[in-house]
Amino acid sequence: MTNRTLIAMSALLAAAGSSIAQSDALLLIPNSSDDVVLAFDAFDGSLVDASFIDLTVLDAGTPKQATPVGDEIWVSDQIRDRVDRFTLDGDFIGAIGGQVPDGGLDNIRGVNVIGDEVWVFNDGTNNGAPGEAIVRIDPDTATIIGNYPLTASPWFALPFGGDNLVSYSGTGDTRIDRFDDAGVLQGPFLGTGELNFIQQLNQTSSGTVLAAAFSTQSASGRAPGVYELNTSGEIIGVVSGTESSGPRAAWELGNGNIMWTNGGGVNITDVSTGIATEVFDGSSQFISLLGDTSTPCFADFDGDGDLTIFDFLAFQNAFDAGDAAADCDGDGSLTLFDFLCFQNEFDAGCD
Repeated sequence: MTNRTLIAMSALLAAAGSSIAQSDALLLIPNSSDDVVLAFDAFDGSLVDASFIDLTVLDAGTPKQATPVGDEIWVSDQIRDRVDRFTLDGDFIGAIGGQVPDGGLDNIRGVNVIGDEVWVFNDGTNNGAPGEAIVRIDPDTATIIGNYPLTASPWFALPFGGDNLVSYSGTGDTRIDRFDDAGVLQGPFLGTGELNFIQQLNQTSSGTVLAAAFSTQSASGRAPGVYELNTSGEIIGVVSGTESSGPRAAWELGNGNIMWTNGGGVNITDVSTGIATEVFDGSSQFISLLGDTSTPCFADFDGDGDLTIFDFLAFQNAFDAGDAAADCDGDGSLTLFDFLCFQNEFDAGCD
């Protein structure tokens, strides 16, 4: 697998001194050993909060994914057959489904925002649930509005190339299919017999797909691992350190390394060395982004979204204070050239 990095990010981070990509964007990962949602820095994978959301008070079963939905965070619980809703501060709001008559969910996995709906991936028929299907939820009312029946056991959907890639598990049925936003099958992406028990999918900065294959595929002989697929669905490599590890999810960090999860914990593979290191212990699940990983506009120095004279004043104050954030040209010192650099950035504007 090649070493991918976000183009020019390192240089921009050096120039800016601080970064939204590093400080404001988080990766949320449920830890089903301790029934908490962990929060990691989306740039380098460092642990930010070991208990971002405490699920113990809800008698959690197997929390699978924590997904931002508007100004809330929804956590799917595979064993409790429900989706728990929280504020962005982690305060409990309420639940969808549950082990009650007509709860509508049973043995659920991922929870994804697709178009103007939320899709939850369902396998069982208890609680009035539809079996193998995508259960559709209205995010505004937090109510189930229908389902799309499937022919295999689904896990996750990834918006990709104008479609949604849906992963499956099941003997002889593990594959990835393409669906449109209306739940209409558009065709295969990865056929059966290639990988087994595919759980989460995620896209890399280079446009490829990371597929977490949990177990061995007898037909192809491929071991469990995080596999990289090109835009045509062809397998082009496996992430070092993930082989035979039973991975559940993978995510490309802002620095180009790969974070991935399994029953042992949260791990990061250094793509330059191929060495994988466990960074958190305990059974860990799917990975979701909370926040914005886009590179901040340097000219908007006061961060208010507009380019005005106040950005010049903020830059001047930082320069006078010796703040490295004013090192616009990134040469390690504050000089007249930083003023010229800032002027050029300002004149170029922000997209």
